[in-house]
Amino acid sequence: MEKKLIAFYGDKKIKEKYIARVKAHAEADEIVKGKYWEHGKGCAVGCTIEGSDHYLYEKELGIPAILAYLEDGLFEELSNKEAMKFPLKFLEAIPVGADLSKVFAKFVIWEWEDKKTGLKAISEIAGDKELMDCCEQVVALYKRFLNDEEIAESEWQKVEDLAYEIERAWARARARARARAWAGAEYQKEIMVSANKLLEILENTK
Repeated sequence: MEKKLIAFYGDKKIKEKYIARVKAHAEADEIVKGKYWEHGKGCAVGCTIEGSDHYLYEKELGIPAILAYLEDGLFEELSNKEAMKFPLKFLEAIPVGADLSKVFAKFVIWEWEDKKTGLKAISEIAGDKELMDCCEQVVALYKRFLNDEEIAESEWQKVEDLAYEIERAWARARARARARAWAGAEYQKEIMVSANKLLEILENTK
């Protein structure tokens, strides 16, 4: 379950501070893949907080840590050209004072069910019953969350427990997909679509 945090703590100066920092790192060619923060260089998260603790997003920026992890994952998968632009786009997309608690749920549901690019339709995933079952349970819970239903802590714990199984099953699906060259140019297109969708959800969050 996401914490209810107010983006940039409602202070535009905080947003401006981190945008200026990321811009400076970009201009100095200090945004790199594969490391969090070393010798003044780092990934999307590293160059934002100048460290490796994703939970500093909550403490310093009022952004749920789960979104920092999501930004991190997309950054590493994007092409080098697009990845270098993504940390700045991510910060710029977030409205000052927005409640970001439901952004991750919206993104997960879209990523799973979208009619054009949804993971549910990918044959390598659809053929994996374990992965399908786990994801359907997670998505169902997030839909209840979006509808403001009361959800017991035990149900959230179940989702956390399922995360491990999803990762194992998803790893198998990825391996099969790569064997069929799905992870090439087509994969890059899909990652770009996902990155843009996240930005769209952020921009439209109040």
